[in-house]
Amino acid sequence: MGLAWNFLGFSKGYNYVMGFAELLSGVLLLFRRTTTLGAIVTLGVAGNIMAINYFYDVPVKLLSTALVVMSFFLLAKDTHRLINFFFLNRPVSAANLAAPVFKKKWQNILTVILKYGLILYVLISNTLQSAEAVKTYGEKAPRPPLYGIHNIQAFIRNNDTIAPLATDTGRWDKLTVSYPGYSFIKFLNDSIKGFAFTPDTVAKKIEMFSYDDTTKKSNFIYGFPGNNILLLTGKLNNDSVTIQMKKFDLNNFRLVNRGFHWVNEYPFNR
Repeated sequence: MGLAWNFLGFSKGYNYVMGFAELLSGVLLLFRRTTTLGAIVTLGVAGNIMAINYFYDVPVKLLSTALVVMSFFLLAKDTHRLINFFFLNRPVSAANLAAPVFKKKWQNILTVILKYGLILYVLISNTLQSAEAVKTYGEKAPRPPLYGIHNIQAFIRNNDTIAPLATDTGRWDKLTVSYPGYSFIKFLNDSIKGFAFTPDTVAKKIEMFSYDDTTKKSNFIYGFPGNNILLLTGKLNNDSVTIQMKKFDLNNFRLVNRGFHWVNEYPFNR
């Protein structure tokens, strides 16, 4: 799931395309004349989402499956017409799209008002919620203190400088801070573990603990002795530590600086 979330979430263009496709499929389903087209679009969009959820083990399998089943349900009434049109090259008669009509005029007017009022409400409320979500959780959300990837340059434990040996499972290799109140530590053996991470930007202190055992808390004082240099001093698992690290420039990632190319003479596999 983490792999899917990262590679799908990285591409703004793909996100805009998929978001527009989802919005389009929903809007088309709101009108009788475009219901069949909307169901076809929804089947393609929801089918892709269902496949991602199934095969990247994303937990929203039931919802995406339900959307696919509902798409088939909406297409079921046009099965014969769709088969004739797409496969048998036969003429297709027009579908009956007549709306139910009430005897009293005010009832018909009220029905139209309620329908389009509901459509506007759903579109506007979802647009506002999405815009707020981008500011709260997305790329426009405020970055937490010490945001970024910090590569360990020196790790001193109980006055001993610990060499970067792959067999040492306690020495840090990287500190990553990407979410408020949370951080990831990558160790030299390539294992990664998440920690609660609460920095106090006024007192320049950090409280940190593992969710596996919230009673064992580590406390640090931090500072910036140089450009992009972060220095932690304090207690880690009852050991006195001094950890010096350098912030990694995210623009150095090939995924970020590669850019867009209309023509690729050779596959760019890295």
